[in-house]
Amino acid sequence: MTIVQRIEGDFIDLASQAPVTAPGYIDAAVSQIDGRFGQGYAKQHPELIAAYMQTVTLDLGTALIAGAIEELAAATERQATVLKYLGTGDAASTMGAIEFLATRLSESIEGAAHIVAETVLGDR
Repeated sequence: MTIVQRIEGDFIDLASQAPVTAPGYIDAAVSQIDGRFGQGYAKQHPELIAAYMQTVTLDLGTALIAGAIEELAAATERQATVLKYLGTGDAASTMGAIEFLATRLSESIEGAAHIVAETVLGDR
């Protein structure tokens, strides 16, 4: 099971999603704050709305980074398992398999780094 799906789009595309996502966070913040402290409390305390939005954003970012790290760890483990059995072939087969695995590992690292970078830069 893949915990993190590949994030598509460049920084501009991803940054343009923020104005669409933020109103949903604001509505959720007001609903949750008013539900806990009484009707109108969120409007009287906008700092709670801001704190709620920061918390939600940090929680999502942390989950994405953790998922990317877990995905990278699983990919690395799969690569290690294959490498363990490479000694049974001829030199050309072994080198071909090593090159293939190195490429796959590089792609996994690049994918994880992309997720982390977009998560971190997306908050700016």
